[in-house]
Amino acid sequence: FVLCRSNAALELVFPSICQICGKRGLSLCDFCASALRLNPLQACAYCEKPAANGVTHPACARRHGLDGALAAGLFPQIQELIHYYKYLNDTALFVQGDGHMAKFLDGFSYLEYFSAFELVPVPLHEKRLRFRGFNQSELITQTLSELSGIKLNRTILKRTKNTETQTHFNREARQQNLREAFRTAENEYVKGKDFLLIDDVITTGATLSECARTLKRAGADRVWGLVLARG
Repeated sequence: FVLCRSNAALELVFPSICQICGKRGLSLCDFCASALRLNPLQACAYCEKPAANGVTHPACARRHGLDGALAAGLFPQIQELIHYYKYLNDTALFVQGDGHMAKFLDGFSYLEYFSAFELVPVPLHEKRLRFRGFNQSELITQTLSELSGIKLNRTILKRTKNTETQTHFNREARQQNLREAFRTAENEYVKGKDFLLIDDVITTGATLSECARTLKRAGADRVWGLVLARG
Protein backbone atom coordinates (compact mmCIF):
# COMPACT_ATOMS: atom_id res chain seq x y z
CA PHE A 1 0.00 0.00 0.00
CA VAL A 2 1.03 3.62 -0.51
CA LEU A 3 0.40 5.76 2.53
CA CYS A 4 -1.05 9.14 1.59
CA ARG A 5 -1.24 11.89 4.21
CA SER A 6 -2.79 15.24 3.49
CA ASN A 7 -0.94 16.95 6.33
CA ALA A 8 2.52 15.63 7.14
CA ALA A 9 3.08 18.32 9.79
CA LEU A 10 0.01 17.18 11.69
CA GLU A 11 1.35 13.64 11.68
CA LEU A 12 4.57 14.85 13.29
CA VAL A 13 2.63 16.49 16.12
CA PHE A 14 0.02 13.74 16.49
CA PRO A 15 1.68 10.53 15.24
CA SER A 16 -0.48 7.52 14.45
CA ILE A 17 -0.58 4.64 16.89
CA CYS A 18 -1.54 1.04 16.22
CA GLN A 19 -5.18 0.62 17.18
CA ILE A 20 -4.49 -2.88 18.47
CA CYS A 21 -1.24 -2.70 20.46
CA GLY A 22 -0.69 1.06 20.79
CA LYS A 23 2.72 1.12 19.08
CA ARG A 24 3.52 4.49 17.51
CA GLY A 25 4.03 4.83 13.78
CA LEU A 26 1.08 3.21 11.97
CA SER A 27 -2.65 2.87 12.61
CA LEU A 28 -2.13 -0.87 12.15
CA CYS A 29 1.42 -2.02 12.76
CA ASP A 30 2.99 -4.78 10.68
CA PHE A 31 3.05 -7.22 13.60
CA CYS A 32 -0.67 -6.83 14.41
CA ALA A 33 -1.59 -6.93 10.72
CA SER A 34 0.25 -10.23 10.34
CA ALA A 35 -1.54 -11.61 13.41
CA LEU A 36 -5.00 -11.27 11.84
CA ARG A 37 -6.26 -14.80 11.26
CA LEU A 38 -7.97 -16.06 8.13
CA ASN A 39 -11.46 -17.46 8.55
CA PRO A 40 -11.69 -21.20 7.71
CA LEU A 41 -15.44 -21.55 8.37
CA GLN A 42 -18.04 -20.09 6.04
CA ALA A 43 -21.82 -19.72 6.23
CA CYS A 44 -24.78 -19.34 3.88
CA ALA A 45 -25.53 -15.65 3.26
CA TYR A 46 -29.25 -16.22 3.83
CA CYS A 47 -29.78 -18.69 6.68
CA GLU A 48 -26.33 -18.11 8.27
CA LYS A 49 -25.83 -21.83 8.83
CA PRO A 50 -22.49 -23.46 7.93
CA ALA A 51 -21.94 -23.76 4.18
CA ALA A 52 -19.00 -25.36 2.39
CA ASN A 53 -16.97 -22.60 0.70
CA GLY A 54 -19.77 -20.13 1.40
CA VAL A 55 -22.01 -21.52 -1.36
CA THR A 56 -25.66 -20.54 -0.90
CA HIS A 57 -27.68 -23.55 0.22
CA PRO A 58 -29.98 -24.94 -2.50
CA ALA A 59 -32.96 -24.40 -0.21
CA CYS A 60 -31.97 -20.73 0.26
CA ALA A 61 -31.11 -20.01 -3.38
CA ARG A 62 -33.01 -17.23 -5.13
CA ARG A 63 -33.32 -16.48 -8.81
CA HIS A 64 -31.76 -13.06 -8.38
CA GLY A 65 -29.76 -13.79 -5.25
CA LEU A 66 -26.19 -14.33 -4.15
CA ASP A 67 -24.52 -17.49 -5.38
CA GLY A 68 -22.32 -17.41 -2.30
CA ALA A 69 -20.60 -15.21 0.25
CA LEU A 70 -17.23 -15.39 1.98
CA ALA A 71 -15.87 -13.74 5.12
CA ALA A 72 -12.09 -13.38 5.08
CA GLY A 73 -11.48 -12.72 8.77
CA LEU A 74 -12.80 -13.26 12.26
CA PHE A 75 -15.13 -10.56 13.58
CA PRO A 76 -13.70 -10.29 17.13
CA GLN A 77 -10.28 -9.43 15.66
CA ILE A 78 -11.56 -7.00 13.05
CA GLN A 79 -14.48 -5.36 14.89
CA GLU A 80 -12.40 -2.66 16.60
CA LEU A 81 -10.50 -1.86 13.41
CA ILE A 82 -13.75 -1.41 11.51
CA HIS A 83 -14.97 0.95 14.23
CA TYR A 84 -11.85 3.10 13.95
CA TYR A 85 -11.79 3.48 10.19
CA LYS A 86 -15.55 3.73 9.69
CA TYR A 87 -16.54 6.04 12.52
CA LEU A 88 -13.29 7.91 13.22
CA ASN A 89 -12.39 8.27 9.52
CA ASP A 90 -9.00 6.56 9.95
CA THR A 91 -8.60 5.42 6.35
CA ALA A 92 -4.93 4.63 6.95
CA LEU A 93 -5.99 1.33 8.48
CA PHE A 94 -6.73 0.05 5.00
CA VAL A 95 -3.99 1.98 3.28
CA GLN A 96 -1.48 0.26 5.59
CA GLY A 97 -3.16 -3.13 5.86
CA ASP A 98 -1.55 -6.35 4.71
CA GLY A 99 -4.14 -7.29 2.11
CA HIS A 100 -6.21 -9.55 4.32
CA MET A 101 -8.73 -10.37 1.61
CA ALA A 102 -6.03 -11.14 -0.95
CA LYS A 103 -4.31 -13.43 1.55
CA PHE A 104 -7.63 -15.15 2.18
CA LEU A 105 -8.38 -15.74 -1.51
CA ASP A 106 -4.89 -17.08 -2.10
CA GLY A 107 -4.66 -19.06 1.14
CA PHE A 108 -7.89 -20.97 0.57
CA SER A 109 -7.42 -21.36 -3.21
CA TYR A 110 -10.30 -19.09 -4.23
CA LEU A 111 -8.14 -16.83 -6.37
CA GLU A 112 -8.36 -18.93 -9.53
CA TYR A 113 -12.15 -19.23 -9.28
CA PHE A 114 -12.63 -15.47 -9.00
CA SER A 115 -9.90 -14.45 -11.44
CA ALA A 116 -12.39 -13.79 -14.27
CA PHE A 117 -14.88 -11.95 -12.01
CA GLU A 118 -15.01 -8.18 -11.64
CA LEU A 119 -14.66 -6.65 -8.18
CA VAL A 120 -17.50 -4.27 -7.30
CA PRO A 121 -17.44 -2.22 -4.09
CA VAL A 122 -20.80 -1.76 -2.39
CA PRO A 123 -21.51 1.90 -3.23
CA LEU A 124 -22.45 4.71 -0.87
CA HIS A 125 -25.09 7.28 -1.73
CA GLU A 126 -23.47 10.55 -2.86
CA LYS A 127 -24.78 12.38 0.23
CA ARG A 128 -23.25 9.80 2.59
CA LEU A 129 -20.04 9.85 0.59
CA ARG A 130 -19.76 13.64 0.87
CA PHE A 131 -20.40 13.46 4.61
CA ARG A 132 -17.90 10.67 5.32
CA GLY A 133 -15.36 11.65 2.69
CA PHE A 134 -14.57 8.11 1.58
CA ASN A 135 -16.19 4.77 0.79
CA GLN A 136 -14.61 2.09 2.97
CA SER A 137 -15.68 -0.67 0.58
CA GLU A 138 -13.98 1.08 -2.33
CA LEU A 139 -10.72 1.41 -0.37
CA ILE A 140 -10.78 -2.31 0.39
CA THR A 141 -11.64 -3.19 -3.21
CA GLN A 142 -8.92 -1.01 -4.69
CA THR A 143 -6.31 -2.76 -2.57
CA LEU A 144 -7.69 -6.21 -3.31
CA SER A 145 -7.59 -5.50 -7.04
CA GLU A 146 -3.99 -4.30 -6.88
CA LEU A 147 -2.82 -7.33 -4.90
CA SER A 148 -4.87 -10.02 -6.63
CA GLY A 149 -4.90 -8.77 -10.23
CA ILE A 150 -8.70 -9.12 -10.38
CA LYS A 151 -10.34 -6.36 -12.42
CA LEU A 152 -11.97 -3.54 -10.45
CA ASN A 153 -15.25 -2.01 -11.62
CA ARG A 154 -16.18 0.90 -9.38
CA THR A 155 -18.85 2.43 -11.64
CA ILE A 156 -21.18 -0.39 -12.67
CA LEU A 157 -23.28 -0.26 -9.48
CA LYS A 158 -24.83 2.95 -8.17
CA ARG A 159 -26.70 3.73 -4.97
CA THR A 160 -29.73 5.85 -5.80
CA LYS A 161 -31.56 5.70 -2.46
CA ASN A 162 -30.08 7.37 0.62
CA THR A 163 -31.23 4.71 3.06
CA GLU A 164 -31.38 4.95 6.84
CA THR A 165 -28.57 3.29 8.77
CA GLN A 166 -29.17 -0.43 9.15
CA THR A 167 -27.74 -0.77 12.65
CA HIS A 168 -30.97 -1.10 14.63
CA PHE A 169 -33.09 -2.88 11.99
CA ASN A 170 -33.97 -6.57 11.99
CA ARG A 171 -33.57 -8.70 8.88
CA GLU A 172 -36.99 -7.90 7.41
CA ALA A 173 -36.66 -4.17 8.06
CA ARG A 174 -33.18 -4.11 6.50
CA GLN A 175 -34.46 -5.77 3.36
CA GLN A 176 -37.33 -3.29 3.09
CA ASN A 177 -35.04 -0.34 3.78
CA LEU A 178 -32.74 -1.36 0.92
CA ARG A 179 -35.42 -2.26 -1.61
CA GLU A 180 -34.60 -0.64 -4.98
CA ALA A 181 -31.68 1.23 -3.41
CA PHE A 182 -29.26 0.35 -6.24
CA ARG A 183 -29.15 0.44 -10.02
CA THR A 184 -26.69 -0.65 -12.68
CA ALA A 185 -24.94 1.98 -14.77
CA GLU A 186 -25.04 -0.07 -17.98
CA ASN A 187 -27.26 -3.14 -18.29
CA GLU A 188 -25.78 -4.30 -21.58
CA TYR A 189 -22.33 -4.47 -20.03
CA VAL A 190 -23.58 -6.54 -17.09
CA LYS A 191 -25.16 -9.32 -19.16
CA GLY A 192 -23.38 -12.64 -18.84
CA LYS A 193 -20.64 -11.31 -16.56
CA ASP A 194 -19.57 -12.46 -13.09
CA PHE A 195 -19.17 -10.05 -10.17
CA LEU A 196 -17.64 -10.25 -6.70
CA LEU A 197 -19.22 -7.68 -4.38
CA ILE A 198 -16.90 -6.27 -1.71
CA ASP A 199 -17.96 -4.84 1.67
CA ASP A 200 -16.53 -4.61 5.16
CA VAL A 201 -19.05 -6.68 7.16
CA ILE A 202 -22.00 -8.95 6.46
CA THR A 203 -24.64 -9.10 9.21
CA THR A 204 -27.95 -10.25 7.77
CA GLY A 205 -26.75 -10.16 4.17
CA ALA A 206 -29.42 -7.65 3.16
CA THR A 207 -27.06 -5.18 1.48
CA LEU A 208 -25.13 -7.75 -0.54
CA SER A 209 -28.37 -9.52 -1.41
CA GLU A 210 -29.95 -6.34 -2.80
CA CYS A 211 -26.80 -5.54 -4.78
CA ALA A 212 -26.85 -9.08 -6.20
CA ARG A 213 -30.54 -8.76 -7.05
CA THR A 214 -29.83 -5.55 -8.98
CA LEU A 215 -26.98 -7.10 -10.96
CA LYS A 216 -28.82 -10.37 -11.64
CA ARG A 217 -31.93 -8.55 -12.87
CA ALA A 218 -29.65 -6.69 -15.30
CA GLY A 219 -28.38 -10.01 -16.66
CA ALA A 220 -25.33 -10.89 -14.55
CA ASP A 221 -24.44 -14.57 -14.49
CA ARG A 222 -22.74 -15.24 -11.13
CA VAL A 223 -22.68 -12.82 -8.18
CA TRP A 224 -20.76 -13.51 -4.98
CA GLY A 225 -19.98 -11.43 -1.91
CA LEU A 226 -16.67 -11.08 -0.06
CA VAL A 227 -16.35 -9.23 3.24
CA LEU A 228 -13.74 -8.71 5.89
CA ALA A 229 -15.84 -10.43 8.55
CA ARG A 230 -19.30 -11.69 9.45
CA GLY A 231 -20.89 -9.60 12.18
